[in-house]
Amino acid sequence: MSAALRQLGPNLEAAARVHGASTLRALRYVVAPLIFPSLLAAMLLVFAVAVAVAVAVAVRELVTSLLLAPAGVQTTAIFIWRQFEQGSVGQGMAMATVAMTVSLATMLLGIHLYKRFQPGE
Repeated sequence: MSAALRQLGPNLEAAARVHGASTLRALRYVVAPLIFPSLLAAMLLVFAVAVAVAVAVAVRELVTSLLLAPAGVQTTAIFIWRQFEQGSVGQGMAMATVAMTVSLATMLLGIHLYKRFQPGE
């Protein structure tokens, strides 16, 4: 994100201000569309890392997740693990499928938005 903001330079916002735009309007109509692809890429990277961490917790470090989860909070990984432990393999697989589908849909939506809002195309 900071690289995208550094590439813009102060001239674009200053030009918008010279033509009567407020700071908020310059940010909305000039700066935001130019940094949107970088912002989206950063959000997708954070999401991918979060999913990878969730998968790692579900696969290898479930004990830590079980110990750190507050009372009354059940993460997806904990739910899937408990379903397998209780013998409800079907429900565990169904929840894992839902989690993977939501993750895939979110990533595909992000890619679509990235391609749609790329400046200069």
